[in-house]
Amino acid sequence: IEGSTNDMVECIDQELTFWDARLNTAYKDVRVVYAEQDQDEPDGMQLADELRDTQRAWIAWRDAKCSFAYREFRGGTMGRITGADCMNSMTAARAIELEEHLANARM
Repeated sequence: IEGSTNDMVECIDQELTFWDARLNTAYKDVRVVYAEQDQDEPDGMQLADELRDTQRAWIAWRDAKCSFAYREFRGGTMGRITGADCMNSMTAARAIELEEHLANARM
């Protein structure tokens, strides 16, 4: 990526928007599948609720980790880029992970 810090952060943020939408779609879809399966489980296992709790914990972890990535450089130019890149890469990885859960849940 070439350009100003603002250009770099804007580019990363545009990609983050893509991954965040993909993550939200995968999360909603897998939660629906789990909720349907939960109704048929005699053992009372509630994967939809566990997924919700896991997702909330993941969001807290992502936010803490990326806040540290920003602060590690005491903010500034490198902090802005590193913090934005952290949010983007972690969101992309989680979106792919949720899509894998969805594929497995539909088997």
